[in-house]
Amino acid sequence: MPTAEELKKTYIKLLKRLFGETIYISIEDLKLHIFTDGFGSIEENLFTNVYFSRREIRKAKTIVDLGAHHCSFTTWAILNATPGSTIIAVEPNPLAVRLCLDNIHLLKDTIRDKRLAVKILHAAVWDTRGTAALQTSYWSEEAHVSDAPGGHPVKALTLDDVLKLSTGPTAVKMDIEGAEHRVLKKAKLDNIEAISLEVHGDPSEVLRALRKQGFETQIHIYPIRKELSAAWLRASPKAYTLLVASYRLTASLIAKPTITIIKGHR
Repeated sequence: MPTAEELKKTYIKLLKRLFGETIYISIEDLKLHIFTDGFGSIEENLFTNVYFSRREIRKAKTIVDLGAHHCSFTTWAILNATPGSTIIAVEPNPLAVRLCLDNIHLLKDTIRDKRLAVKILHAAVWDTRGTAALQTSYWSEEAHVSDAPGGHPVKALTLDDVLKLSTGPTAVKMDIEGAEHRVLKKAKLDNIEAISLEVHGDPSEVLRALRKQGFETQIHIYPIRKELSAAWLRASPKAYTLLVASYRLTASLIAKPTITIIKGHR
């Protein structure tokens, strides 16, 4: 029997061979342009949302999406934010930024009707301002920045730089592939009311950084259940979603994967 990693690589290779690097999908009335291998972020942001409840997001005047990928969380925020809110997405991968811009265009009527201000920043969030190295992988969701040699140079902003664009109570979603502690330990989080981030590695330093700035914290572990395959069967195009549904069912039975989320509230 293949390992979970081998299974994922096989499916991603097949999906890219059949459909290319990106694909348009429809989830009921919602149309999105996504990475072909970006099904995990669709599951955690649109089929469910592991970061915030609708009630939490509606209390925010500004919503920040750090590590926006193809903007699936930003899309969810647009659909659920209070009218008049500001939504800021930050993403270093240039192809991901193009997908974000395409998805914002697809949602232009909702953005106009809700009087939302949506900003896409082509940059990495990092612990210093300047330049960082974008490291890519066979899987788009694993792209990350570092100060290691190699990679593609990208503009880097601090979290403080990003928060200067926010007004009022702010909610921050963070999925930056292991850089969470480096970013948080140098940031001033005074105007953040709620923060929710995916943990990559030991959560203790992240918890310490948040508690030091006055957050009450909780750790949530979400199983990636086989039932998500049924949600893919309600999406289209069917040639793509049937394969993703097959992967989700098989991977959930073999590996029983989980997502670890730290949530902080004032």
